[in-house]
Amino acid sequence: MIELHRHIEILLLDNDCVIIPDFGGFMAHHVEARYDDGDHTFLPPSRTLGFNRQLRLNDSLLAQSYVEAYDLSYPEALTRIANEVEEMRQHLHNEGYYELNDLGVLYYAENGTYTFEPCESGILTPSLYGLNSIDILRLQTIEAINAEQSIELTNKEEEKTTTKVIQSENKPILLEMDDTANALSNSIEENSDDSRVKDGELIIPVAWLRNAVAICIAIVAILLFPSTVTEGEVNTVSHSMVDTGLLSTMMPKEMIKGQENITEIKAPIPSPAKSPAKKNEPAEVENSAKSNDTFYCLVLASRITKRNANLFTQMMKDKGYSETEVLANDKDVKVVYGRYETMNEAQAAYNKLHKNADFKDCWVMRKSANN
Repeated sequence: MIELHRHIEILLLDNDCVIIPDFGGFMAHHVEARYDDGDHTFLPPSRTLGFNRQLRLNDSLLAQSYVEAYDLSYPEALTRIANEVEEMRQHLHNEGYYELNDLGVLYYAENGTYTFEPCESGILTPSLYGLNSIDILRLQTIEAINAEQSIELTNKEEEKTTTKVIQSENKPILLEMDDTANALSNSIEENSDDSRVKDGELIIPVAWLRNAVAICIAIVAILLFPSTVTEGEVNTVSHSMVDTGLLSTMMPKEMIKGQENITEIKAPIPSPAKSPAKKNEPAEVENSAKSNDTFYCLVLASRITKRNANLFTQMMKDKGYSETEVLANDKDVKVVYGRYETMNEAQAAYNKLHKNADFKDCWVMRKSANN
């Protein structure tokens, strides 16, 4: 069993050189404290180990350690050291390396030379025991990190400001819808006593009705609220293509015929240079006073208030679409364009005008005396 590494490690505590007779010597070197730029760390001072094969003369230091450790005579100690050296050489020739615990690794080259790689942590030194590395960043690095953090904070503040602006812009629309739902729910509460059945005393909770009405109003406001599409300096009113007749049938008459809470969309009144018509008196054309013959037409908007229909009609006429008119009955108010005798003529007009932004959402309708 090779015990050389244990004796060498102990002897290096008080000595800077330990020689193995007829093999080589190990020499300790002092390494000053240094700064590692890669890890941003101050490394403490340490002692590292080197190997010199030229130091082969016996200085009796290693032999005296064997004599004291194993109670041997001096010749016996030399003999045991020689046996362990021979065993270590055989291991080097067979494996190509030999590890000396806590000291390093010896390598055997093909040309018969030895190379030594010491431990990265250095060898044990009582005067340097307990010293550890310290993580310290350079001032330039700290300034760069602070600059990056300030930029990130600025970006986050800008994002928060943008979010608050968007929320403040959307808040009036939500408040208006809430006011509409509250007004309708209050009217339901006033008439809630009518929901009782005299014979069975069946009572419908007012909270259920309030929630149902609020949901219906929100859906109607989203689907029927006309949107404004801007083209140049003229605003045109588009319509919803969703048929909400079922919702209108389900809603109570007081809610359908009562006071409107939804703000009407106001289109700008054309200037005198574009049309000789008066600003505050838009032309109102109703199909109820005209012929009841069957014809085909292009529907531009439906289910809107009569006032918005008249404004939209006047605006289309100011653009040169003189065949625009209003068709009104008890159920619906529509803004249509043209009167065509056949479906083919109406479809041809649709194909021609559909690319125009004002006719983007139009469709062909058959108008008869019964509708």
